[in-house]
Amino acid sequence: NEIFSAVFVLTGLFLFSKNGSAYFSLPIILVFLLALLSRESAVCYIPLIILVKLKTGKSNWKNVIVVSVIPILFYLAFRIYSETYLKGSNIGSMIDSFDLNPVKVIYKFLHYFVNMIFPVKLLFEFTGYNSLENLISIFRKPMENPGMFTLLFLSVSGICASVIFLFYKNLKKEIIFPALFIVFSLGIYILSFNTAERFLYLPSVGICILLGLFFDSLKNKKIALSFFILFFSIHSASFFIREIRYKEAASYSSDVITGLYSKTKNIGIGSTVYFENLPPKKSGVFSISPY
Repeated sequence: NEIFSAVFVLTGLFLFSKNGSAYFSLPIILVFLLALLSRESAVCYIPLIILVKLKTGKSNWKNVIVVSVIPILFYLAFRIYSETYLKGSNIGSMIDSFDLNPVKVIYKFLHYFVNMIFPVKLLFEFTGYNSLENLISIFRKPMENPGMFTLLFLSVSGICASVIFLFYKNLKKEIIFPALFIVFSLGIYILSFNTAERFLYLPSVGICILLGLFFDSLKNKKIALSFFILFFSIHSASFFIREIRYKEAASYSSDVITGLYSKTKNIGIGSTVYFENLPPKKSGVFSISPY
């Protein structure tokens, strides 16, 4: 649903940037509604469409309000209906899952920014996934290891500050549009307790715009092409390696479930089963919990 949501939001923004007239509003409203029905976080299309309006000058503010508000109204109507007549409301859990700790908010933004520039998990192919688990533990419980959390926070901050300064030095005011695109796309996830790579589908578009402008600003196009090839190669390698890891985890999970069934098939319904020393992950991927 993250991919569908991102595609629908981008489609709506593209249509609006090409033709923001009132007669063209219906398809824009439709794709934004589909984005909301795919995932509620697609509500970020509202600040994004305002950003595109300010950048392109297309349409007028009346049409901006129309294509922004109507999808919300339809979505709320659908949501009220589903919460009234269908079981399994998740509104409460969504509201309770916000994390307003300012230090974590800043850290998560920097964490996501680094991950969009460089696929960090590729490093753990060489250092081992125990290192990843240690980093996750430090991030989730900073008070248990404040020294390492502070060191991690300062390191990530330094990397981000250096990269942002490099972009600003070359782009000046042109950095504003892609930077705000990233911030608006990430906004709702920055306040969430959960972190995941899939949250970066839509914000990564802002990074692509930023990198495109940066490469174009370089006077030596051969250097720009080298940067592009390196960036594309690293992310492609990460994609294919992660695909292999997920296939390994899926195969491992299938074997585990088959083994569990053979051990428990004769146990009566309602019995309690205890497991010891069962690894929750394989190759850095959750392999038991989905079952």
